[in-house]
Amino acid sequence: MHDEGANPALIVEESLADPHVIEHDGRYYLYGTAGVADHYDVFVSDDGWDWEKKHSVFAKDTDILWAPNVFHDPVSERFYLYYSLDFSLGVAEADTPLGPFEDRGIIVEDAIDAFVYFEDGDYYLYYASANEGFKDVAEMGARMFRGMLDTLLSGEERRIRKRIYVQQMRSPLKPVGQPRELIAATDDWEKGYSLQVVEGPWLFKEGETYYLIYSGSPTHESGYAVGYATAESPLGPFRKSPDNPVFYSSSDPAVFGRKVYCPCYHSVARLAQ
Repeated sequence: MHDEGANPALIVEESLADPHVIEHDGRYYLYGTAGVADHYDVFVSDDGWDWEKKHSVFAKDTDILWAPNVFHDPVSERFYLYYSLDFSLGVAEADTPLGPFEDRGIIVEDAIDAFVYFEDGDYYLYYASANEGFKDVAEMGARMFRGMLDTLLSGEERRIRKRIYVQQMRSPLKPVGQPRELIAATDDWEKGYSLQVVEGPWLFKEGETYYLIYSGSPTHESGYAVGYATAESPLGPFRKSPDNPVFYSSSDPAVFGRKVYCPCYHSVARLAQ
C-alpha cells in the first residue's frame, strides 16, 4: 500500500520517453525510448509503483529508435516488439517480455508509433503517418519548415498533417489488405504552429465501446496533449470526444515533481487481478 498523498512512481536518473507498459502473469514491464535512442531497456515491477531496470532488450545502429510497443500474442504465446526506426515500423520477436528480441524487419513504411490489438482471432495494427515519404529526420524538418512558411505566406493550409491509421494483420508479422484512415488533425488543439498532428494511438475496449487514445499537436510544442475517440468497432468509424483534450503538457515542477518535456505520450495497463 502507498500513501494517498504520495507522488506518482518515478523512474529516476533515466532519460526515458514514450513509455509503454504491459502486464503479464501479475508483473508489469515498461519499455521506452532511451536518451540516445539506439536501444530499448526493460523495467520490471510487481506493483506498478516500484521499478527495477533490467537490461537492453533490442538495439539498432541508429539514434532514431523510438516508441516501442510490446504485444503478447495469445495464439503463439510469443512476444512481439514493434519499433519506430526513423519513419518506418519494424517488428522483433522473443520468448519472454524480457527478450532479447530478434529483429524480423520493417513491415510498414512511412509510419511511427505502433500499437497492436487482438480480438476474436483478428490482429489490428494502429500507427501514425503523414504519408509524406520522409527519408530521414532532416528531410522531415526541412519540409515541415517549408510547409509552415508556405502557410504563412499564402494564407492556405500547407502544413504537414499526420493521421492515425489501422492496418489489419494476418499475423503479428504480416499485414493484409490496405490501411484505413481513422482520424486526422481537425480540431484546434491538434493543430500546432509547425505541424497538424495526431499520433501515439492506443486502443482498449470497455463494455461494447472501443477507446482510441492519442496525442495531438507536435511533441516539440507546448500545446502537446492527449485526447480520445470512441467507436463500436476496432475499424471505426471513431468519434472524437467533445471533452478533448483530457491531459495537457506541463513543465511546472509543482505538477510532476521535476521539469519534464512533453509528458503526453501514454499507455494503458489493466491492474493484475
